[in-house]
Amino acid sequence: MLQNNNTIEKQISGIFPKPGKTGIDWFVFCVFLQEFSHNNLEIGVGHGGSAITMQSYSEKLTCIDSWEQTWKKENVLDYLPNANFIDVNSKDYHTTETFDLVHLDANKSYEGTLNDLNFCIKAKAKIIIVDDFLQSFWPNVSRATFDFVKNTEYKILFIGNHQAILTTDTDCESYKNIVINFPTAITNDITHLTYGKLPNIPLLNKMISASKLKYTWDHSTEESIVK
Repeated sequence: MLQNNNTIEKQISGIFPKPGKTGIDWFVFCVFLQEFSHNNLEIGVGHGGSAITMQSYSEKLTCIDSWEQTWKKENVLDYLPNANFIDVNSKDYHTTETFDLVHLDANKSYEGTLNDLNFCIKAKAKIIIVDDFLQSFWPNVSRATFDFVKNTEYKILFIGNHQAILTTDTDCESYKNIVINFPTAITNDITHLTYGKLPNIPLLNKMISASKLKYTWDHSTEESIVK
């Protein structure tokens, strides 16, 4: 399902920072990145884990961060030599450029999240991946996302552990591969990751082991259910 990727292996082994995602969300993230790889954008770089994964699949990557949090840009520059950094608050970012895939992991407020989502319309994003979706720490991320899809042509295609994947076109191979291989359920035209036997994919197993957690919903489960 995924091609071998030396950068991902270095993230799994701890040489490079890992994304702040569960192993399943990380794997799904990569599946979509592999298909939508021409020109991508991340809003909210932080420690750089997700951006490193994005760079490994993207022909071109733009990273936006105001660097007003505790992390420092200098800590991620060596890991992202090919990225185009724009140091600005996302609400002040304007461009005529279009993007295949946009990863949102910056604003946690309702207004900030909605602003970033509306930016994706102007950028004609084919895929929007919203991090911290259905994350109890950041309820306004979910509220803004639901309001956004209610009032635009974007639909929630897939909900994982704590990320939502939005698109205007549901006919993509990434989605089909996830539905075929993973335990899922569909409610109100939205596909959800559910409990169940996971596919025995070596890279997925490594990601789950490296992230220390299969599901954000189940912090008590330590042993992998992959057989």
